[in-house]
Amino acid sequence: MPRQHRLRGMAKEWCLGAGFVALDIVRSINGHTTERRFAGGSCGNVLAILAYLGWKSAPIARIGDDQPGREIIKDLEYWSVDTRFLLRETTAQTPIVFQDIVFNRQGAAKHRFSRICPECGARTAGYRPLIQRDIGEFVTSMPSASLFYFDRVAPANLEIAIRTRQNGALVVFEPSGIKDPGLFARCLRACHVFKYSNERLSGVRDAATDAEVPVEIETRGSSGLRVTIRQGRDTVHEEELPAVPAPRLRDAAGSGDWCSAGFVHALLSDRDRLPNLARCQKAVVRALRWGQALAALNCSYEGARGLMYTMPREVMVAALSDMLGGKDVGGQVETAVAKRQQGSRRTGTCIVCDRELKRGGSRPTCFVNSISEP
Repeated sequence: MPRQHRLRGMAKEWCLGAGFVALDIVRSINGHTTERRFAGGSCGNVLAILAYLGWKSAPIARIGDDQPGREIIKDLEYWSVDTRFLLRETTAQTPIVFQDIVFNRQGAAKHRFSRICPECGARTAGYRPLIQRDIGEFVTSMPSASLFYFDRVAPANLEIAIRTRQNGALVVFEPSGIKDPGLFARCLRACHVFKYSNERLSGVRDAATDAEVPVEIETRGSSGLRVTIRQGRDTVHEEELPAVPAPRLRDAAGSGDWCSAGFVHALLSDRDRLPNLARCQKAVVRALRWGQALAALNCSYEGARGLMYTMPREVMVAALSDMLGGKDVGGQVETAVAKRQQGSRRTGTCIVCDRELKRGGSRPTCFVNSISEP
């Protein structure tokens, strides 16, 4: 197996992340409605996936001291994610994202996202940036990290990015929007890897060139991605990578997060220091292919991180090796699905307004599935 594709050994390294951490409520609608809850948000997903891959990870974010916040903590700690930098505020609500998976008559699934509660109609809380005056306290207690990931344009996130980069960390910036053009440009200058979706951001290539970003990754959904590697302002390599076909397409949510986590894991595994990215063109492309394959494998399961709750990571790595070697892994995927422990289903209360929900009626009923064993 290529060196970049191994799981980390006992000497684990730290990754830190700042940005959007939310509770994902995945509702599968197919005649009746069932519900499962996971820690989510781009930052939450990437840090949880890296923990699954063997890293010591710690997200930095503001959440509420409420039931959704407690469910996020429970899920992340289940995967041994360090949650000490999640600020639980009594005067604020935890962000919640609803994902509905709807099946047509042919069994094909489509997903849609919303921040409107389907039960009570309330709009859930959005992202709240870190407060800069808290950064000094954070920095003094943060472990030395090999990776810093951030997904929101915010002054505090930028300050952590600059400090961790000065200490030798690979800095990955994956924003969902620009918000403040001046601050966005400073974030670009602070990162080694700039990854974005062409569906959300456009016209940013010149800004990435001006900022001399070493690696720019433009994702194009089912069409794959384009990677640009630079030395200063000069492009030294550019390549388009087609998407890796999913062995069993169930839900494409979270694909970008799996690609990001898989890419940095493969790139940094077994390395003693940050590589010269302009001189590691083949390693960058190989790592991206590993990330793309990991994203495709997760599409076989429901939820942004469904793969984690279904396949032990050693089985997953073997399946990815087969996928990249051109082998059919559909049988492995189906076996994993058959062995999955679904957890008990029970009635609950509305996660937003705490109203008790009962069976029947014209509105969907919430169900809570306990966390499944991997």
